[in-house]
Amino acid sequence: MNQLPKHSVWMSVLLISFFEFSLAGVALFVGLFININPFDKLHFTWIAVRGGVLTVSIPLFLFVLLLKSKSLRFQNEVLQLKRRLGKFFKQCTLLQFLLISISAGVGEEFLFRGLLQEGLIHLVGAWPALIITGVLFGMAHWVSNYYFIYATFMGMFLGALYWQSGNLLAPIICHALYDFVVLIFLTHRTFKKLKD
Repeated sequence: MNQLPKHSVWMSVLLISFFEFSLAGVALFVGLFININPFDKLHFTWIAVRGGVLTVSIPLFLFVLLLKSKSLRFQNEVLQLKRRLGKFFKQCTLLQFLLISISAGVGEEFLFRGLLQEGLIHLVGAWPALIITGVLFGMAHWVSNYYFIYATFMGMFLGALYWQSGNLLAPIICHALYDFVVLIFLTHRTFKKLKD
């Protein structure tokens, strides 16, 4: 079996996490020039924590529904995604998944919601900003046509959560929990039904 040494897995996890966290740095740096500070929209409140935890059930439910789809093309795309992720992520521990998920939640939400959506709200209004940011989020996650559509929905969902709460913490928590569950699911679950 082609397994990487444990230190190589940790090095890869740290590089992925560094890249994801650096997106927050990019958002802060660019925000300096356009007078938007994403940290201004990050507040610890129990309502935001609860909102992030409870709302993750919606995209996870939709993800499960899509997995149960009868579309052979979609099932094949899921299998291809599982194979691509499985090469590396199958060796990851829960702690490594958690680090990747938290860094993606923080970095991507600072960039897409804290900078892009917030900046676009001032330029084009809330609804167009929500849609544009959702499409950009989908494009950044375009590993397949189906996942582009799903990630666009996810981007708009996270944008609506940010818009409704006025707090980056809710979409950060929702995003990180979603990534954590989906990474575990795609790398450790057997797809016997899909192979038949």
